[in-house]
Amino acid sequence: MPAPMTLPDRQGFGRSRPGLTFLLLATMGVVPAATALEIIPSVTVGAVYTDNLFLTPDNETSDLVGRIDPSINITHQSQRINLRADYTYSYLGYAETDDVNGSFNEASGALDLVLIPNLLTLETVGELSQQLIDPENGVFYTNVSIVDNRTDEARLETSPHLQTEIGGIGIDSRYVVGLVNYDAPDIQDVDYQEWHTAITGEERNKGLSWGLYHDWELYEYETPPDNTAQLAYLTLTYGLRQTGDFFVFGSIGMESDYQDFTDASLVDTYWAVGFRRQTSRTLVEASFGERSFGSTWGARIRREINEGSIELSYREDPSVDEQIFEQRPAVDDTPQPPETPGNIDRRGVGDRFIYKLLSASLVRALGRNEVSLLLFNEVRDEFLDRTDTNQDPVKNSETETGIVLGLSRQIGRRTTVGASGQYSQREFRDGNDDEVSELRGFVIYDLGRKLSLEGWLARYEQQGSDNPNDNYQEFQTGLSANYSFR
Repeated sequence: MPAPMTLPDRQGFGRSRPGLTFLLLATMGVVPAATALEIIPSVTVGAVYTDNLFLTPDNETSDLVGRIDPSINITHQSQRINLRADYTYSYLGYAETDDVNGSFNEASGALDLVLIPNLLTLETVGELSQQLIDPENGVFYTNVSIVDNRTDEARLETSPHLQTEIGGIGIDSRYVVGLVNYDAPDIQDVDYQEWHTAITGEERNKGLSWGLYHDWELYEYETPPDNTAQLAYLTLTYGLRQTGDFFVFGSIGMESDYQDFTDASLVDTYWAVGFRRQTSRTLVEASFGERSFGSTWGARIRREINEGSIELSYREDPSVDEQIFEQRPAVDDTPQPPETPGNIDRRGVGDRFIYKLLSASLVRALGRNEVSLLLFNEVRDEFLDRTDTNQDPVKNSETETGIVLGLSRQIGRRTTVGASGQYSQREFRDGNDDEVSELRGFVIYDLGRKLSLEGWLARYEQQGSDNPNDNYQEFQTGLSANYSFR
């Protein structure tokens, strides 16, 4: 079964975007001969029953929905090229509801071109997905129900990435140019630029190491003003042991004024002190400092366990709605916990806020069992409205507190059973509070290397909103077959 996707709002129903999808994939298309590519087509067909097609609080409409999802996945890797791309076209047909049959696309791709070995790489990523328009209105966790609250989002980003070493000094600099386009008239498109540089001396397990860092970003909206910021600082790190498992560090520098997002001049002092203790399985780090918006804290405790990890972390950073570099998750070879749900995101707005995230996660594989757990408290505080440049920060916050859970078990060689769920309590700036939840159970049966079947039961809910029309419950069940042609 493909990753869950959503339908456009009804005004855009049936308006697939193959041209943009082709552009995203073509951007990834500077590749050698076809024999060097791995191309894997697949198709999923199935049917889904829902008892609340329009996610209404009462007078629910039930329907049986048939769907077909052909997909293609393309990969290639060589000394100079690393390509990953996939595309899914989805068509849904409704048995009882007239004039709503429609199609939509999902695509993503990444291409790394090594222009000069060991020096310069051109990194490009593109994505076509669907996003909420208003997080307070008709939140959903399903790709079948119809609500007027979603839009296509197209992202395209390219960045020359310079990495080299000169006389024991490492240089890592990346300039990013990107755009985010929305297929909704009330959401602003965004062009952005980022420049991130690190110049570092030789790392020492025992003794003094140093690093110079610079970050600059600019977000340009259809209606001014733009949103810009800059930070430059020096970090000194002292290793206390020859084994390289205990460090203390201090940073000092300058940054732009948090309250004036139209000027990136370096006018405010930035400083931080902290420590890091790392062994083969355990990482403990913490820092404290002052920034243009006030005191700031950060901490993380991570413990690697057999086939998994446990982590407790806290962070706070200035951010904007479309900012993706600061909040882009780190990727490594260890199993990753679920991502924080984007249930309070507002697209194309450009508000600046202090992003605070407290989270605890567990990822573990035990024989045939796998479990993932995330507890989180996400706060967006001290909002600055981009349209009112003379205002003081708004002290009220937007908050989401919740849990994300995944469980699965392998039964024999062919069958996997499992469950996933989310529950969140949300508080918005306008004073509206609500709760959203998802609970889903599934069974996957492999008939062979190419063919698999999946059946599921799911329940989705939003309750407690001041707007009665936003509250709903939905029960959904479905069956699908996936066939891979390779």
